[in-house]
Amino acid sequence: MSKQHDGNTANKILDAPCGDLYTNSLNCLANNHFKKEKCKDAFEAYKACKKQEVATRLERRKAERAKRSLFG
Repeated sequence: MSKQHDGNTANKILDAPCGDLYTNSLNCLANNHFKKEKCKDAFEAYKACKKQEVATRLERRKAERAKRSLFG
């Protein structure tokens, strides 16, 4: 069985906190004939944003687990 793409994945990416940076990096590639070296700044900005987003998500989950802990 194969999954069908329903557009939800694309919407989740674009609506995420780093969605604008993701779009900027793709636009940079398209505008520069897919020469990655010309889009290094856009990629780095997106990577930094994703790193912060993941760290924030992990901290939030950690705090939620601490609230639910039997011994916390």
